[in-house]
Amino acid sequence: MGEAGNLSCKDRLLRLEHGFVRWRRPGPPPDVPLEKRCAEEEGPEKLDELSGRMREEEKWGNLPFISVPVLRAKDYRICSEHFEKDDYTDSTQRGRLKKNAIPWTKTRATTVEETDTTGVPLNESLLAGVPQSTPKKTLQRESESRSSRPGLSSCLTLLLSSPETSSVRPRTKPSLSGTYIAKPLSWRQSVVSLAMIKAFHKFPNTFAITKVCSPSSHTPTSSSGSGSGSGKEPEHERKWIVNESRLLELFNTCKTCGSAVENKRIVTHGSQIRVLWTCLNDHPGSWASCPDIRGMAENNLLISASTFFTGTTHTTISDWAELLHTPIPKKTQYYSMQSIYLIPVIQQAYRDQHEKFMERLVQLSASGHKVELCGDARSDSPGFSSKYCTYSFQDDATKEIIHFELVQVTETTSSVAMEVLGFQRGLDYLLDRGVVVGVVTTDRSPSVRKLMKDNYTGIQHEFDPWHVSKSVKKKLVLISNKKNNKDLQPWIKSITNHLYWSCSTSKGDKEDCVRRWKSLLHHICGIHRWEEDGAQYTCHHTTLTEDEQRRKRWLRPDSSAFVALKGVVLDKNLVRDLRQMSLFKHTGSLEVYHQVMLKYAEKRLHFSYDSMRARTQLAVIDHNSNVGRPQDDHGIKLYTQDRVSNGLQNPCLKTPQAFRHDLVERVLRRRDDSTVVFSDTLPPRKPGQRTLLQNIAPVPRPDKGDLVAHTKSRF
Repeated sequence: MGEAGNLSCKDRLLRLEHGFVRWRRPGPPPDVPLEKRCAEEEGPEKLDELSGRMREEEKWGNLPFISVPVLRAKDYRICSEHFEKDDYTDSTQRGRLKKNAIPWTKTRATTVEETDTTGVPLNESLLAGVPQSTPKKTLQRESESRSSRPGLSSCLTLLLSSPETSSVRPRTKPSLSGTYIAKPLSWRQSVVSLAMIKAFHKFPNTFAITKVCSPSSHTPTSSSGSGSGSGKEPEHERKWIVNESRLLELFNTCKTCGSAVENKRIVTHGSQIRVLWTCLNDHPGSWASCPDIRGMAENNLLISASTFFTGTTHTTISDWAELLHTPIPKKTQYYSMQSIYLIPVIQQAYRDQHEKFMERLVQLSASGHKVELCGDARSDSPGFSSKYCTYSFQDDATKEIIHFELVQVTETTSSVAMEVLGFQRGLDYLLDRGVVVGVVTTDRSPSVRKLMKDNYTGIQHEFDPWHVSKSVKKKLVLISNKKNNKDLQPWIKSITNHLYWSCSTSKGDKEDCVRRWKSLLHHICGIHRWEEDGAQYTCHHTTLTEDEQRRKRWLRPDSSAFVALKGVVLDKNLVRDLRQMSLFKHTGSLEVYHQVMLKYAEKRLHFSYDSMRARTQLAVIDHNSNVGRPQDDHGIKLYTQDRVSNGLQNPCLKTPQAFRHDLVERVLRRRDDSTVVFSDTLPPRKPGQRTLLQNIAPVPRPDKGDLVAHTKSRF
């Protein structure tokens, strides 16, 4: 500026008349003549107010919250010291000011520090003596740099220091002292004014603040998604569904210098989206929605694991994702991850749980105790066209599933023969492991009954009374529908209850169980004391009053209904089976486990052998992890009707399903293992695994020509 730089604002006002801006406010004319003096002489605050008002009228930076009071009754002038060469229409500072020219305070040399392209102060010593939480303006003042790099913007530098007075209480949280850089989220000009600083204190969330350790350690880096940022494990971190358009709004400015992004490229891998960009200053950057585990997107593995571990199928999830337009791993990639990561993890978790149970049962057998088991079969489809049969064994004391056998129909002659094969294979496995079995409770399967009678004579075989009661009830309903047997209908429920009572009160005495059951024929005729085999017997109920005895609808011994009932009660097969129900053992808990299996392996869906086995193991882990849950004493009581008693009961607590998180952690660790190689093909079958036939026909496939030659027609 030549010698004008040594003049005062007033002298410069006289010499550079054309370099002044006349700022007139609407209102009445001043009472005193205008005085040619700079607005800064009344204080830097006045100049900042004028600058803030000019920015507000020019709508600078889209900051509508900046509010500067309107000045009235005075006119102010601003000398050329507060403008630069770029603010004029020519470089001589003798022309007209540009419309977007904004004045600066004269004391900027002591309050403004030079910054590099990243906005980091070059001289940290200027922050010495700054009060606590005092904002300081940092600007890029080189005209050449601002004109050649239009994307650069300025920022605020904040110094936060902790008070050191003795009156302050001891700190309980980490100190936040340090130097911070605050950048406005939306900017157009390289300007930071006092109004902006006031706005920062009033609206702190409008600025993005980045902590700076030291100028030497601050290097431009690209933002990536390699870390969760929340301190949580990947499987526990929350995930959100975000629209792509809203997501890309976050990449309009460079994360290094704050300039506009020029080139953006989107790369997707299943559920992972990766954004690559380059700003106007040629700063590259990248960001990913989730980290990678040895080159595989972490969320792709988590989606596949969540699908399989919750019992869902890829078809169901893909339909949901397609309707929502949410990308997920494709079918081929899902089944590859299922075979290489998910199924091996489930098998290992099941093996760990199974070995704990076997160790406990072996120790129990070694101490002289016999294990009581319950067994039941479950087919993968109703009817006689099943492909798989799962026979499960349950510890009657703890209600835990200790072993199961999966049988495919190609291993037997028919689907009916799968049950006895699974039972024999599973029981032999437990006996070979050293488990001493005392009692086995099953349904009344004829093949299982014959197998137990021939091969396992040392094990007591019991039947579930529910299966027998259902059969008796079906016969009673059938005979009571006849015209002459209508009197039997009111007694059907009492007869089935009497069957349960006979089994539950016999205490293992087989003959006493049969005798109690036959006492029904005396009681139903109104006879409560009788003689049999030289001994006197009475009913176990309380003595009935004369009114109760008269109002009961007793059956006459010579009636058709009584004769039909006698044929059902004294049936030789029923009497024989009653001797195997004296211990009153049940398989109802196995039916509950089968309901859990429906969650992981629906009967209406087909699965491969490996997938069916893994899903069954998953159901076993789920059942054993949640068995024996306490009841919810604070919840609403539910009315339940079970086989033993009716009434209000407290429901059990909800299943926490904590085992799933352990499985997910195992999957991530397996993926992180460099010895496990991922491929799109199924792994080869291990040596020793059972080889299943590819067809179910018992004879070889005949030649088509021979069949055509031997075909006969009626015509």
